[in-house]
Amino acid sequence: MNCTDLEMIDIEENRLIGEIPTWLGHNWSNLRILSLYQNEFYGTIPSNLCDLENVQVLDLSSNNLSGVIPKCLQNLTSMAEKDEIGIFRSYEYQGSYFSVYVDIIDGINLMWKGTKVEYRNGLGIVKLIDLSSNNLVGKIPSEITKLVDLVGLNLSRNKLTGLIPQDIDRMMTLTFLDLSRNHLSGGIPTSLSELSHLGVLNLSYNNLSGRIPQNTHMLTFNELSYMGNPGLCGRPLAKSCPGDETRQDPKHTTGDNDDAINDSDDIITEGFYIAMGLGFAFCGIFGTI
Repeated sequence: MNCTDLEMIDIEENRLIGEIPTWLGHNWSNLRILSLYQNEFYGTIPSNLCDLENVQVLDLSSNNLSGVIPKCLQNLTSMAEKDEIGIFRSYEYQGSYFSVYVDIIDGINLMWKGTKVEYRNGLGIVKLIDLSSNNLVGKIPSEITKLVDLVGLNLSRNKLTGLIPQDIDRMMTLTFLDLSRNHLSGGIPTSLSELSHLGVLNLSYNNLSGRIPQNTHMLTFNELSYMGNPGLCGRPLAKSCPGDETRQDPKHTTGDNDDAINDSDDIITEGFYIAMGLGFAFCGIFGTI
């Protein structure tokens, strides 16, 4: 299928069954939005999706995808490079995780479960990947940290193992990170605390262990960000680490973070809503089938 001017594919919340087509993404150099959310796609994530060099929103969540996260996702050039070009004009899209409003004059409001972040300049900044609620296995590839302009990353509710990448601090624009309900192990890397824009963090229900980094930024997240990891200790959890003096129950912030993390069983049931400016060429596939 040749549709070089296509900028959006949204076929979410249908009952489409089968593997993701290998032709998807071929010669689609202008594609910005790809949502296959909540269908019944199975099989692995095909490498041809890595050819979508200009994609800014990739949502494959709530399917039956298996296998590993492709290392070639580092080839999603738009997410790996700073892009301040305003391409969007008038556009709506609903998925599963984020809530976003983009206006060509007023800028960007990005919302996730009550946590709001405003971007006053640069409409190209909305760059999101959601692979949650699948059956993905293996390690989080370190190559994904090359997506240095990514704002939101949701890998929750899979079967991922191994460590959180040590060089995650390369993703300096990351604002939302959800790795909950996997089988990740090891400690929380101190490099995670270098992500100064991080406003929503969920590492709950893994096999993480050791002391939670005790810098100021990591302590802005409450215990719900870390719960379900029996091996973790230190504030904001009530469990002290070996050698710690007896202390009172930790104080933690309320309000935005409590709204953002909310109940763990309902962590990603809210809508992913984007009202964005988008000037696009209509080419056969648009809207929900």
